[in-house]
Parts: sequence; C-alpha cells; structure tokens
Amino acid sequence: MLEYAQKTIARQGMAVLAAFMFVLLFANPCFAYHNYYELGKKAYSEGDYVKAGRYLGIAAKRAPNHAKCHYYYAQALIKLELYDWAQREYERVIEIAPKSREAAYAARGIANIEQYYLARLGKLDNLSYSGYSGGKTAEQKSKILSVGENYIQNALENGLITRWNTNKMPIKLFIERATDVPGYQNYYYASIKRASDDWEKGVMGGLIKFVLVDSPEKADIKLFFVVKIDLATGNKYIPGIATPKTMQNRLLSYEIKLATQKPDGHPLSANEMHALALHEFGHALGIRGHSSKVTDIMYPEGNFNLVSKGMKLSERDINTITLLYTLDADISNFDEGEIPVKNSERNEKLLGSTEQRLNNELKEALDYTEKYPDVALSWTQLGTVYFNLKEYEKAVSCLQKAIKIDPSYLHAREKLAFTYKEMGNFEIASEHLKKLTEIEPDNINFSYNYALYLTENKRYQEARQVLDAIMRRNPEAKNNQSIMKLNDYLNKL
Repeated sequence: MLEYAQKTIARQGMAVLAAFMFVLLFANPCFAYHNYYELGKKAYSEGDYVKAGRYLGIAAKRAPNHAKCHYYYAQALIKLELYDWAQREYERVIEIAPKSREAAYAARGIANIEQYYLARLGKLDNLSYSGYSGGKTAEQKSKILSVGENYIQNALENGLITRWNTNKMPIKLFIERATDVPGYQNYYYASIKRASDDWEKGVMGGLIKFVLVDSPEKADIKLFFVVKIDLATGNKYIPGIATPKTMQNRLLSYEIKLATQKPDGHPLSANEMHALALHEFGHALGIRGHSSKVTDIMYPEGNFNLVSKGMKLSERDINTITLLYTLDADISNFDEGEIPVKNSERNEKLLGSTEQRLNNELKEALDYTEKYPDVALSWTQLGTVYFNLKEYEKAVSCLQKAIKIDPSYLHAREKLAFTYKEMGNFEIASEHLKKLTEIEPDNINFSYNYALYLTENKRYQEARQVLDAIMRRNPEAKNNQSIMKLNDYLNKL
C-alpha cells in the first residue's frame, strides 16, 4: 500500500517537474552554478518555489557534489509536492556528506516524506508540519503547464495516453546484433545506442532511462533488423515500424523492426540509422502519431532528407515527450490489477475532453490516408478513430481497405473484429477473432479475446477449448492472470 501511495503521489507531481526541466535544457552555460544557487535560495526565501526549483535544479546538476545545493533543491521540491523526487535529492545529500548538518536534516526530511505517504493512506491522523500543506496557486499551475511548443495531441492514439511507468525506470532495451541479416552493418548498433542515449539525455531529470539487456525475453523494448518491413504497401518504402504488445490497459512490450537496406539495396549510413532509430524510439516511448513539421524527428518521412545536416531531437520533440510523461497514463506497464487514473483532471486540462482529442486524431488520420493511400497502417489508424467515435460503418470500410492492402496486418483484423462485435454481428466478429488465433497460435492476447467473446455469447465449450489450446502451446499462459480468471470462471459453470 505504501508503494501504491508513492506511485500515486509521483504521478500527481510530474506536471510540476515539467516546468523547470524545460529550463534546465536551455540554461545559460556561461552562468556559474553558484549564481544559480544564490538565485534559487533567493527565490525560495521569497516563496517562489517554482523558480527556486528551476534555479536550484540547474545548480545541483552543475555541482553534483555540493551537498547544500542538493539539500535546498530537495526543500524546493517539497514545497512543490514532488516528494519522490525530493527524496532522491535528500539521499544524494547523505551520500555526498554523510556526517554533515545537511545530511541530518535530509534524514529527517526522508522520514517526513514516509509519514506523508502514510497519512495519504489514512494511517496517520492530524498530520501537520511545515512544507506539506496547501495546494498550488493558479499562477504556479499555469507555469507548470508551460513546457513550450509541442505536438502532444498527435502523440495520442484513440484519445489515450500510452507511456512507460516512470516509477519502473529504467526501460529494459534489447538491440539485436543481426550479423546474419543481409545488409546489416556493424556500425548500426552504435547508431541505435546513440539514439537511445539522445532520448535519455534530451529529457532532463531522469524521466526516461534505458538499460541494455542481453536477450529479448528480458526486454521492454526489443529491437530487431530485417531486410525489409513485411507490409504490403505498394511502392511505399517503410524503413521502420514500432508495434506495441498490450493486454487491456497493460503495456507489455514494444517491438521495433528496422530495415537494413534502402530501396536501392544499399545499407543505411550511420546518420540515417541514427535518425531512423530516433524516430522509432519516439513511437516506443509513447508518441503514437507523427508531427506535421519536417524539422521534428517524429515527422513521418523518416527524415532521411535531413540526416546530412545532423538530424537530432528538436525542441518540439523534447517538449512533447516531456509533457507526455507528466500526464496520467491510460496504458502503461502497470502491475496486474493496478487501475489507471480515470477521468484525469490533469489530462483534460492539458488536452481537452476525449471527444476533442478524437476529433484532432480524425483530422490527422484523414491527412495521413490522403498522403499514404497505399499503406495499411494509414487506413487502420483512420478506422480506429472512427471506431472510437462510434461510427462503425466507416470504421469497417477503412479496416477492410487496410486488410486488402496487407492481409497479414493483424492489428487491422483485430480492430475489425471488435468493430463487428460492437455492431452485434457475432458470426463475423467470431470469424476474425478465430482467424487471429490461427495466424498466431501462441499469442495469449488473441486467444484470451476470442475465449472471452465466446464466453460472453454463452459458447462455453468452445471458450474452454481455446483456453486449453493456448495453455498447451504457450506455457506463459498458465500464469497469466486474465487467462487464469477466465478459466476459473468457466470451470465453475
């Protein structure tokens, strides 16, 4: 329970962090750390804790072994109700100068934070001490939300926020060394590692962290190489694709595939692979759509026309991902049974209502299909938006076009099945759900959805057969909570 409270408080505080993280990115390099330190202390004494946090954060970054910098930074974070972040700074003080007066104060601060979490759980009554009372003023909130120009509306899919849980950093990353894949170059690995480092360093404050792992089974993001992307997209060259694996509101993993060759058969240069990896990592971090500005790394063309100029993350790219990671997630690597924040006031204040978000997505999807009419992904995205707007006939038309372009594009077939389900057409919905389990018989998600649909329609024996089959084929299914619950339900009938 204490851990859950800490996660909840952390989510509520991330919006504040965005305000001064942006300032950290563009702080004057000629300004010595002690100038920022003094400015921060002055702002703190005047009660301007947002400004204090900005200046002291810069000072602490530039003087990593200055105990007082970290202590005052922690104090400012406490005033901003960023308790989890403050605790890290207190711990840093103790690490730097364990016998100092600041270390003693820091230890007391950590104890107070733990008491605060317990109080939020209702375990302590009448808790009242300096630094933990009162909410943020309207002026503070307006500063918090000012993260600069961004394209956050295009980062959503189905009006939902998808991102990794900041409390579970680092993200485990596997990069394949595909020496047996035609066209693979040894420098590709370094280009991709540089891209992950760029995202990590671009977003200040430790919001995003990566750690390399040695097998895809251990990874959150798995990156593989192929000669070409296996999508039937006419003459359209697809250099990379990032595909999420989800179970209801849980983000299980992301798979990135990168092409080793350009259409002419030549390998990508180090800069081209770097730009491509930057783009696909952006998707895997949660930017589900694209930017409309060619100077952003998330522009849909892959930016190969700009790599000679040293393509890198733009200010808008950084602002968008920073803002995304201050929003309450709808889909994330939640623990099983963990419930996302519903009707988030923060999300609605920043992004508008769900209907407004979907209308923005519809405009983008229409533009995308006009630009790429021969790409299955385009029609799938448009069909998905129509599905969420409950315009099911239009959704069916778009999704059927996607499947005609690429019969192997399973996301389109899955969405088509759910569309027919909402329309009450059991036979066609069941046909598509069954087809998915035949194409990928080891896919737990496909089998669960098919078995659940059969159960809802009182086809219990067939549902049992589907669950028995997936548990035979994939040992992980026996430990999957959703599979186990459905199986228990069927066994009790």
